[in-house]
Amino acid sequence: MPPDYHLIQPIQAQLARFSFHGIFQDRPIQWQAELLTLSHYYELGLNEGLYAPNQTVSLQQFIEISLPDIEPLPIRIVHAIPEVNQASMLKTIIMVRNYKRLHRGRHTYGAYFEFGTQNQGSL
Repeated sequence: MPPDYHLIQPIQAQLARFSFHGIFQDRPIQWQAELLTLSHYYELGLNEGLYAPNQTVSLQQFIEISLPDIEPLPIRIVHAIPEVNQASMLKTIIMVRNYKRLHRGRHTYGAYFEFGTQNQGSL
């Protein structure tokens, strides 16, 4: 059985970019997904100067849907997982498809994870 998604680029340990079909606001759409680990998201913020290296930062998992009404519709999913792989991508697709109240903007969920400390975002 072929996969239920199309890779935009090869899967990396901390990041995957792929597209898949779904329903958003009662209409069929094509999602353009970016799946990141929470640790990688923190590292990106650190590299962009959003956090000081010695600053303690508390982050939550989130789903963020882009504001422009374009298709494929960009969606960023940041999970507290140790690595991105095919199984985590498939679980993410199922989660997005089952989430009935999705809307544009950011949806945070779950516990907070601390970064910038000795136990650096322990998952």
